[in-house]
Amino acid sequence: MPGAGAACLYVKPIGLVVSDIFREVESDLRREQALALWQAYGKYVIAGAAVIAGGGLLVTLWLTYQAGQRAAQSDRYIAAIESIADDPSTMSADVFADLADGASAGYRALARFQEAALLAEAGSVERAVEAYDRIAADGGVDRSLRDLARVKAAYLLADRSNPDELRARLAPLLTETNPWRLAAKDAIAFAYFTVGDDATARSEYEVLALNPLTPPNMRLRANQMLAILGPAPAGSQSAEDAGPSTANPAGPQTGAPMSDDASATGGEPAASD
Repeated sequence: MPGAGAACLYVKPIGLVVSDIFREVESDLRREQALALWQAYGKYVIAGAAVIAGGGLLVTLWLTYQAGQRAAQSDRYIAAIESIADDPSTMSADVFADLADGASAGYRALARFQEAALLAEAGSVERAVEAYDRIAADGGVDRSLRDLARVKAAYLLADRSNPDELRARLAPLLTETNPWRLAAKDAIAFAYFTVGDDATARSEYEVLALNPLTPPNMRLRANQMLAILGPAPAGSQSAEDAGPSTANPAGPQTGAPMSDDASATGGEPAASD
């Protein structure tokens, strides 16, 4: 054993020394490869990151702008409604026509409904129908609101339009799955009644009276019209005698509310763009 003053030295085995050298060389190679890759593609990475960050910023700015626009449109619409409620003498369809111009789809439809309702109340039926037709032709508006506009226009035209032309006008609503089908048939039935075609009017009203999906107010009116029309002449076939396929052609659908009980938007919720 060495003496007390002798220093103890530790010598690594040759295998460990070689292993350390290889690790250092491998680490240097990885650094050099990473540096080479960064020098070759680093600018593209930076450019891609800038594009992603810039795109995210643009999206955020656009969404913020849209939210601000919707808020401004909402404020203008509410202010117009409140001004009418406070002072009915200020009611003007032009106010809502101006609101509709440039508004998003949801507030555009709401403003058009109000415009058409005020025009109809003022006796300007043709202009009211035109306003409803603009809603019906607006592809940005929800389908249910476009169909409601067609129904409301049909009620205005029911006593002044050819029934066959009115039926053609409402043809898109007469499918079994359309929730406004019964309201459309109600308008068509009244159109036939106004021109004196009692047989067709009676047939349409019988369908509405016998259909279990007909809303109560619409069924009540159908029964009242049937009482006015009276029974069918002897030998003619009513909807009740024709069997269930004629009495209930509507199929599984939800009955639409009557036009005269609906609000300016027919009770539909406001649509969002």
